Amino acid sequence: DLDLATAVRNIAGLGVPLETALAMATTVPAALIGHDARLAPGARADILHLDADGAIAAVWQGGVAIV
Repeated sequence: DLDLATAVRNIAGLGVPLETALAMATTVPAALIGHDARLAPGARADILHLDADGAIAAVWQGGVAIV
């Protein structure tokens, strides 16, 4: 299985800028299914925090910390 953090590390490892790799894994797919992927008051807060090595540091789902 391929998780989001690993996918981002793999793409960035191919020389794709980290910002682009993150967008490819998050905002682009969200836009394709009609979701507005942004942080804003009242917006659903599903957030993945990656550390400097690209490992999962924290996860929030619906604004609630789950990891």
